[in-house]
Amino acid sequence: MNIDKILNAAKNPALIPGIYNYCDRWCERCPLTGRCMTFAMGNERGSDEDSLDVHNEAFWETITRSFQSTINLIEEIARREGIDLNERPSQIHVDEEMPKMDYIEKHECTRSSEAYIIMTDHWLASAKGLIKEKEKELNAKNHPGSTKSNPVFEFAGIKDSMEIIQWYKYQICVKIKQALNDYKRDKTSKFSSDSDGSAKVSLIGIDRSIAAWGMMNKFFPEKEGKTLDILVHLEQLRRRMETVFPKARAFVRPGFDIIDPSVKEIIFDTSAPTGA
Repeated sequence: MNIDKILNAAKNPALIPGIYNYCDRWCERCPLTGRCMTFAMGNERGSDEDSLDVHNEAFWETITRSFQSTINLIEEIARREGIDLNERPSQIHVDEEMPKMDYIEKHECTRSSEAYIIMTDHWLASAKGLIKEKEKELNAKNHPGSTKSNPVFEFAGIKDSMEIIQWYKYQICVKIKQALNDYKRDKTSKFSSDSDGSAKVSLIGIDRSIAAWGMMNKFFPEKEGKTLDILVHLEQLRRRMETVFPKARAFVRPGFDIIDPSVKEIIFDTSAPTGA
């Protein structure tokens, strides 16, 4: 570790102290890499942070639009099918006084997030053939001699959606467990605890995953039934997390949520729908 580099980076007034404490560690998709000391320390290749940040800002704006339209779809499906989106995902009773590890592992949010991993793996495994066929179809459309519509946008949308789903598939569960662990440790604190920060990161992962699955539903209508099952499951988990951690959405993450004219807020902060 280069001490001089650390000291020089620490003097940079553009960097936001603690911005890396409540992020999702997806630097390649973060619009604030230019203000993060952790990224600056690891960015040995000297990439253009400003260009990267602008590109990622546009990327997440697209996902924001998909999120809201997908929530509308889920609510419509729930009304039509008589699904209670506030239904608790597990009937297992969890006692607040249980040993910490038992409390975390048996908690309904943990079990629901683990079930989501299995549902995602099953969907991806069953859709391999469809994904390959879609790739062939888009490659054919992109042939120089083809007179069909340009497939670049659709291809990018599928690729981006797959990346989001894969990135957050495990992280949602990890952050939920971290939030529950911190809750057991800090539940007597009068101040905003780490549990709310971890819970907020998990909620962001759920929000973005919902948006990505909404896009996948459009690209692969053949899988609509299973995709909608996943979306309903995620929405129920999202609502339950907001019930267990009612202050999570309001948790202020340095840089991301601080009201600062020079920093645009990341999507899915305190303004995100609560689903309550």
